Amino acid sequence: MAQIYEFIPAGFSFRKERGYNMILPVTISKYFEHARGIGTDLYVIKYYGQDGEQTELTRGCIPTGKAFDAVKLRKKQIDLTTFLDTESAKALQTVTKTSRVYQKRLGKNSIVYIKAKGGVIGCGWYDNANTPKKGLKLAAFVLYALGTINPGVDEILWEAAYHYLPYDSELGRNDIADEIILSSMQDEVVRRNNEPAKIVPIAPIDNNN
Repeated sequence: MAQIYEFIPAGFSFRKERGYNMILPVTISKYFEHARGIGTDLYVIKYYGQDGEQTELTRGCIPTGKAFDAVKLRKKQIDLTTFLDTESAKALQTVTKTSRVYQKRLGKNSIVYIKAKGGVIGCGWYDNANTPKKGLKLAAFVLYALGTINPGVDEILWEAAYHYLPYDSELGRNDIADEIILSSMQDEVVRRNNEPAKIVPIAPIDNNN
């Protein structure tokens, strides 16, 4: 029997959207560094339901320390989201079971979709370097990480991400992905525990009342 690892440390909590645990930005940036990415890159994750629902779960930007034009990046992120939306109907038709993956690349934009409860979840990635496969690989990693941290929330997503996505996408079988997901959560636990206590000012007591 395959061993199932418990990725979520005890007492750890995620930000949630639509009930899903959201990936830590540091998880994505760490894998981006591992993949030798050069930015500035963008990503967006959305849920698409068979009933027509569309819900954006999260989006982000991975800068590289260089100056960038925020207005131009915003336009690129809109284009990326539009590409993801446009292909969602085809993805819903194609990804009818957990073993199916739908992916496509158009210029610097790459999109990957996998099965989720009631529909699919897609990730779009804007690869500033315009490499043939890296954007697809990074989008697949984001979905892999999302499925990995949501086993109790969406078993269909977890199965699609954990058992099939690595073999049917550019991600490939890559144990370093698991290490990065876990280590980034552990780093976040340490960071949160080392944060100074917040001091909240209160009004002085009025003894005359």
